[in-house]
Amino acid sequence: MAPAVVAPATTLAPCHPGRVRVLKPASPSLSGPVVYWMFRDQRSANNWALVHAAALAAQSDVPLAVAFCLSHRFLGAHARQLGFMLRGLRHLSGRLAALGLPFFLLRGDAPDTLPGFLSRLGASGLVADFSPLRPVRAWKDSLCERLPAAVAFHEVDAHNVVPVWITSDKLEYGAKTIRPKIHRLLTEYLVEFPQLPPPAVPWIGEAPPEIDWDELIDEVLREAGEVPEVGWCEPGEEAAMEALMGRKDGFLTRRLKHYDSDRNDPMKSRALSGLSPYLHFGQISAQRCALEAWKLRKSCHQIVEHQKEEQQQQEEAAAMRFSAYVHNPTPLHPSVVASSTVTTPPALTTRRPSRTRSPDDGEAVYVSCDKCRPTSRDKLISVVPLDNAAANKHPPAGSSSPGPGGLLRSLFLPVTRRSPAAAAGVASAASATSAVREDQWRLVAAELSRKLLHATRKRDEALLEASRLEYSLTELERKIDRLESHCRDLRASIQPGPALGPSTAPFPTETFHVAIADARAAVRHLARSLIAQVRLGPAGSRSSDRLTALIQHYDPWAAIQWRRNPDCLLFHMEALLNQAFYAGFEEDDEEEARLIDPAARCEASRAGSEAVRGLGWDEVLCKGTRHHSEGLSRFCDRKMSEVVGVVG
Repeated sequence: MAPAVVAPATTLAPCHPGRVRVLKPASPSLSGPVVYWMFRDQRSANNWALVHAAALAAQSDVPLAVAFCLSHRFLGAHARQLGFMLRGLRHLSGRLAALGLPFFLLRGDAPDTLPGFLSRLGASGLVADFSPLRPVRAWKDSLCERLPAAVAFHEVDAHNVVPVWITSDKLEYGAKTIRPKIHRLLTEYLVEFPQLPPPAVPWIGEAPPEIDWDELIDEVLREAGEVPEVGWCEPGEEAAMEALMGRKDGFLTRRLKHYDSDRNDPMKSRALSGLSPYLHFGQISAQRCALEAWKLRKSCHQIVEHQKEEQQQQEEAAAMRFSAYVHNPTPLHPSVVASSTVTTPPALTTRRPSRTRSPDDGEAVYVSCDKCRPTSRDKLISVVPLDNAAANKHPPAGSSSPGPGGLLRSLFLPVTRRSPAAAAGVASAASATSAVREDQWRLVAAELSRKLLHATRKRDEALLEASRLEYSLTELERKIDRLESHCRDLRASIQPGPALGPSTAPFPTETFHVAIADARAAVRHLARSLIAQVRLGPAGSRSSDRLTALIQHYDPWAAIQWRRNPDCLLFHMEALLNQAFYAGFEEDDEEEARLIDPAARCEASRAGSEAVRGLGWDEVLCKGTRHHSEGLSRFCDRKMSEVVGVVG
């Protein structure tokens, strides 16, 4: 692949030219559509890559399209990640359609699908998100080889506030060196996003195929169902902005005041932002989070600084993981080269780096070394010979014990007159040794800091797991106590007790059984009606999402398949309705609770049952339940309110 260059500023407005790299140049004027290959930043707003693609299309008066390549379980993703991503893409396709941009979903890896897709559209420009992952970088190398010569290929870093190739051109190994560079560039790159203009040329090419999102999600999640989805995080750009700036439970509007003191406490999860899934899949921009937090710096200065520091740590990690630089030989000053040539003993130059001169033997002298990291530097020996003759008899630089001649001279070293060249060699060796030791100690300190952070994170995870286990044990003890109490009540009811007096008329068990059967049939009929009503609504409606979230915990497969196979949902819906209807069914009414005598309460309950036994729907519809029984009216109102609250 040709070396990446920064595109000129005149052709990339309004996007900052430092964010864009030209991976494959082409003609300045584009004759075909521009395609934005979306991968890492899956959003339509606050997206520098989409802004740059729109600017290219508007500059050449060509249409713009968005494409997404759905790989088969990229990097071993499970249903939790794939479901969140696909549901977010479903919301994204609607937002792009509202902007007048077509959305193409391609099945397969990018090198296998994009070249044919671009040729079919006659595209002349391709804009891609930046990603430091090796598979994605290999895809881009392959695309540069497969794309036609007339197709330009640009890469935009829309994920980081400061692009990684602008942050540093060297391998960074610590926050001490990279953080000042990020701070210095924030004023240039932390700016407000421009408004995405409507496409200058409408799309008149190949229409994107209709996507059955429900079937696609079912198919993908069926193959990757080892780790199920979670219900607490709703995907999409709107949900991401709600988690950041929502009036009800937004991080910056409601929970930021606890972030400074409680963010490392596993028992106080509300102090966390909850933005990690949205940032990972690019459904919200890290720059947007920083801009919104910056607006609150006057009221919550210290807390905003801590949140900004956490975000900068992610930027530093991204920059340190990405090897964006090409090693250049280090230039040496001619005087330094001359002095090192004259005064350096041969024992110190046994591993002399290769020196390359220019063809005209100018003053430019370079040291070419393939081990640039400080951890790869060799240790210098501590015994320095007195002259060149002693150096020829000295063992190699890797040896730690001098020869007999060197040992004898070292004994008489204090009384021997040293030459100026030897003194200069000792001074240079001492300074080199101190510099190497300083670098080694700095690396050791950085490694210890990294291990300490890793141990702290593991400790926090262990504390969180312990708290969850403690909560589970508490719930288990409570359920065991309830079960024991229920068993005692059953045992007391089964055991024969003393006679309580002459029995009254026998209880009509047959009528009671008929009433139970009628109640079950009515609940099943109501469940079928509710399922049919929910299925008639749109796929992303509030009722369907709430119903899916309710049964997700009990049967994840039924939560996915209930639209295609409603029979699998019938039992769950009946269980939810029975729970709503009969929870607290045997609790005493307010009027009955005033009666102290249990026998009197039973008689009152039976009298109420006898009063409404022959009541039919015609009487209820004509006069209402309140006309026949106040207790029945209150009971019906309370239970139907619970059903409405459960189903939504």
